[in-house]
Amino acid sequence: MPEIVRAITLPGGESLPMLVQSGHAPVLEPLRYSISILRNAGRAESTIDAHVRAIAMARSWAHANGISLEARMIAGAGLDLREVESLTHALKSPRSSPAHPQARPARGNVLPFARRLPPVAVSASATQTGANRVRFVAGYLEWLAGQGGGGDARRRSGDTVEALLARSRVRGHWATRPVKGLTSEQRERLFSVIDPSSPQNPFRSPAAGCRNLAMVACLDETGMRRGELAGLRIVDADFRALTVSVHRRPPDPGDPRRGKPRTKTNARAIPIRPELADILFEYISTWRRAEPGALEHDYVFVSHGGTRPGAPLSPRSIGKVFDVLQGALGFGLHPHILRHTWNDRFSAALDRQSRHGTGMPEAGEERIRNYLMGWSPDSRSADGYSRRHVERAAREALGNMHEGLYEDE
Repeated sequence: MPEIVRAITLPGGESLPMLVQSGHAPVLEPLRYSISILRNAGRAESTIDAHVRAIAMARSWAHANGISLEARMIAGAGLDLREVESLTHALKSPRSSPAHPQARPARGNVLPFARRLPPVAVSASATQTGANRVRFVAGYLEWLAGQGGGGDARRRSGDTVEALLARSRVRGHWATRPVKGLTSEQRERLFSVIDPSSPQNPFRSPAAGCRNLAMVACLDETGMRRGELAGLRIVDADFRALTVSVHRRPPDPGDPRRGKPRTKTNARAIPIRPELADILFEYISTWRRAEPGALEHDYVFVSHGGTRPGAPLSPRSIGKVFDVLQGALGFGLHPHILRHTWNDRFSAALDRQSRHGTGMPEAGEERIRNYLMGWSPDSRSADGYSRRHVERAAREALGNMHEGLYEDE
């Protein structure tokens, strides 16, 4: 029976992705897992969706091979090595889709040579996506094993989970594609061009000019995501305490946007400088207030002109603003690059404190970064964002070492 992923809206407005069979009947075990493990842990809708789609791929593979993943894991039988390899291949295949895998392995074995697909170029992002699917399925199978019997059964099921996790690691990917933010020169040019009084500013409307400056300054200073910016409400800006708060709210039924903003990260209150507070206050109290359509909601950033003036700005519309800016600047620019730039600047600030003897232990630095970025306290997300800064510091240190060697001679 074919299974597809659908999102249902809960009574409070929250959207929950789930795996359903024909007739819209939910598949019980994946539903229990997504609620008890993913939703109750505060995972974002997009994250739950990715997990459920990976589980759908695994169940499709299992059906093609006459296997019940749930029965196997709960009974403690697990998967043998050939089945683990075959499942991994199906989850990592670039020709598969999460809802309907196309590359199905031979029954009970890895793909035979006669059925191997011709080699295709696989991007680093596609490689990481496949590895994530394997990891997501391993988490589901581990949960299933916990629903079963005693020690020996759990050990056999645990071997399956460990084998999948070992195959979910991506080696060499991180070092070849470091995350990059703007250079200091590019950032300076960005703020020069986005200044509403600049003749190079591509936005001639005073209202749009002030709005776009406020958006760029907000992303640059807080490091928030585009969806979080689109979901920002007037009450989230505390001009007395000089903070901007990011909240994980359920989808607003009254939000007219087709692509509603989503907050993937944890809620937090981010300190801001008086300069950003002044920019936000001017936009809200002057330009936003002048749009009658903006009185119908409390989202901060709205459309000026077009067919729906005053309507809340969608994440896609924010992206279009950056597309226009990119053309005026002459270098690549998108909203998320300012999140990378924030992390570069944060790392540089920590280095300056360390050089002046006012630094803190590395674990404390990670906790602060994780909080300000909205990551969980034990998250390793900062590793990828700070990679470029670490490499630059390493080059500088190596240069100093080489200079010292020559001076000693």
